[in-house]
Amino acid sequence: MNRRLGHIRLVTFDLYETLYTPCEPIEKTYAAPLLRHGIHVDTQSVHAGFSQAIKHMRTHYPNYGFGLMNSRQWWRQ
Repeated sequence: MNRRLGHIRLVTFDLYETLYTPCEPIEKTYAAPLLRHGIHVDTQSVHAGFSQAIKHMRTHYPNYGFGLMNSRQWWRQ
């Protein structure tokens, strides 16, 4: 084993739009379960809210909160 790489214990990948791209817009995916229960939402509002939340989290807790929280906690914020 290469000595310089011997201390690496974990490699992670940011999959979203790197290794895969969703087949439909995220706002449509998030709105679909609500629609099945008769709740109609404006997908543009969902898109705007999701974009705002992601921007906030990436600014305040970069790298999915590395060192502050785990990725599950990051997504729940």
